[in-house]
Amino acid sequence: MSAAFKGGDKMHEFLTKMSQSLQQKCVVKVGFLEGSMAGFNGPRPKSRGGSKDSKARGGQSPAPVVAMALEYGVPEKNIKPYPFFSGMIAKNSPTWNHLIQVALKSQGYNSYDALKLVGLKVKEQLTESIQDFSSAHNELSTIMKKNMQDTPLKDSLNLLHSVDYVIVPDEDGEK
Repeated sequence: MSAAFKGGDKMHEFLTKMSQSLQQKCVVKVGFLEGSMAGFNGPRPKSRGGSKDSKARGGQSPAPVVAMALEYGVPEKNIKPYPFFSGMIAKNSPTWNHLIQVALKSQGYNSYDALKLVGLKVKEQLTESIQDFSSAHNELSTIMKKNMQDTPLKDSLNLLHSVDYVIVPDEDGEK
């Protein structure tokens, strides 16, 4: 007994189109992108740009430098770690595979458009992590400077507003 299918041309066209859109090799990068700036209220870790660079931009430093200093701490500058980024990854990364699947399906398997949705969601997760961070408390002197509020990572909203995402071609075969 044999089976015959009708309408195979439409199925072939759909699968060909899906295959072509999935071959767009790109990656989404979420976090503190090159060129973004953030305020750093406290002893400044040295950046490659030097102190002249941060002074010229109204007391701001490159956001990746500020974020790294806050995430891991800088003991020699008396900055303790505030692991907001790694905490967000630990909490949310188990859901990212499903998020990618849903995004691909909702965007007709267009990888670029799907990664835009994924980037937007992970950006939201990172900004929520900064807003909700409370597992490490500020020093008493910092609390006093903040009008008796213990709100780590919220001296200014510059760090929060410097979170972004970008979709870039995956020319190196990154995973």
